[in-house]
Amino acid sequence: ISQLSSAYLLHPECHFLITKTNIYRNLIHGNYMVIYRITAKKIEVLNVLHSSRSPTKIKASKKIKV
Repeated sequence: ISQLSSAYLLHPECHFLITKTNIYRNLIHGNYMVIYRITAKKIEVLNVLHSSRSPTKIKASKKIKV
C-alpha cells in the first residue's frame, strides 16, 4: 500500500465501480480491498473494506468526498 503512489496504474479497475475513464481501482491486500480514485493531481484512497462486504457497500465508496 505504501507503493501506491508510484504503482497506482498496475492495479485493475474496480469491477464494482466501472467508468469510462477507469478512475476507480482496487488493490487486494490479504482479506481487504483498498478502493482508490485517480484524479489529475492525486491518488485518493476512498475505502478499505473486508472482502466479506456486500457489493452495495462497495458501490457506496463512489459517494465518498476526500
